Amino acid sequence: MSQTIPGRGLPMEIVEGIIDNAPDGPTFLACSLVCREWLYRCRFYLFQRFSFAAGDANDVLPHLADVDYDKKTRRWRKRNARRGSGDTVKPGLLPAGRFIQSLVITETSPAHLMTSREQWETIRLLIAAMPNVREVQLVGVTEWALERYLDGVLGRWPVHVFSRPVGDEGILDGEESSSDTDDLTEQVQTPRVPLEGLTLRHVRTGDWSSVSQRIAACSDTLRSLRINSLRFSETKAKVEQAQDNLQVLENLPASLKRSTQIVKEDEAIKFGCLERLAIEGEIPGHVFGEQLLKEILETPSASLQKLTVVELAPGLLPKAKQLFTAAKSTIKTLIIHCDSFTGVPFNDTSRTYSFEMDLSPLIRLTELHVVGIRAHSGYGASAVGILYALIKGLSKFPYSTIRKLHILFTSTLSYSPYGEDQWRLFDEVLAMPHIAARLEDVELVGAMSFAGKMHRYMPKTRERRLLRLLA
Repeated sequence: MSQTIPGRGLPMEIVEGIIDNAPDGPTFLACSLVCREWLYRCRFYLFQRFSFAAGDANDVLPHLADVDYDKKTRRWRKRNARRGSGDTVKPGLLPAGRFIQSLVITETSPAHLMTSREQWETIRLLIAAMPNVREVQLVGVTEWALERYLDGVLGRWPVHVFSRPVGDEGILDGEESSSDTDDLTEQVQTPRVPLEGLTLRHVRTGDWSSVSQRIAACSDTLRSLRINSLRFSETKAKVEQAQDNLQVLENLPASLKRSTQIVKEDEAIKFGCLERLAIEGEIPGHVFGEQLLKEILETPSASLQKLTVVELAPGLLPKAKQLFTAAKSTIKTLIIHCDSFTGVPFNDTSRTYSFEMDLSPLIRLTELHVVGIRAHSGYGASAVGILYALIKGLSKFPYSTIRKLHILFTSTLSYSPYGEDQWRLFDEVLAMPHIAARLEDVELVGAMSFAGKMHRYMPKTRERRLLRLLA
């Protein structure tokens, strides 16, 4: 935003635009009007990343495409089209939608949802105005947003959405379609670039299959896939019905089994370009990470030869050993997200437990990150279990490839006599020949409160000037 329009003091370029879902009121209304008028005056804004609520497509579309909503006919028209004598025409804007490469869709309240009569037309034009979107992030949305936005970017809308001309639903009785509608129809048919990044965070959907099918639709071009905290509304009766359907499938004739397998292969997840895979934040009762790993490993055509960064929850590490083996020659960075790890069993709070961290298949691992460790009450059961797993995993790691070790606590780590013994043992592990050979950096974030004690706990690491303590 360093360059401005001469004489107006307006920025010539905006890298990121956010239109959030705010409550109604005089203050917010005034800010909205000022922002809208400012955008109309500023002709040269180029959004690369755009974020808005799922139900605000009507407000967003005029900022990204050269269209206006006609309240008389209840449809969208080209902004420079002929109007009546009493209508005012806004100046044409640079179609900023074509510069957007990253699209973020957040949750919306039911009051902001459009009616079914208008939503398909508006969202179709909105998706068409952004033909160069390479990354989509869905945060806190429901099945409604998956069907409208993600399916639109992937070209998976129902057939009836493409079969009717744009705007026909909104035409009043006795009115004929104008040439503006034909122009908008051509805009909807604009070719799109392949989707390279997909993030699903706190998404609420019916079951795993609805998510799996959408991942499979773009899996051959994805370079980054991140899934965090999916919630399923599937009931126990639906699960039992699905199990019955699988039992019926086992008893089908051989010919029908072959046809079913063909359909399954077409809908399988086929990663050919994937470089980053993140599965984190599993919620008890909503298991999805294990199912995704299973589908990836069971697909013969799935290729993981470009996978370099893997992010997993602690509970998935034992089940990810086959994934590590399949991509052992390419994975260089492993990030373990411990946000949902409490260190205490759900049914027995009197004891702590850890998890297995088998890193032996990763022959090219150079960076290990353990983040999101909770230490709210004293040393914390989660910190005890995670540090124990880290000590055990590194002591059995057979290769001299690790260069950086990063440990992040979500809160300031407190002193504990039990923690003193663990940190001393951790220092001994880092001094082992196969670990110390190429280790260049040991970073502890959240342990600055007792830095003096940490230097005494880890003397060997401190003497090699590898230890860094950050607040």
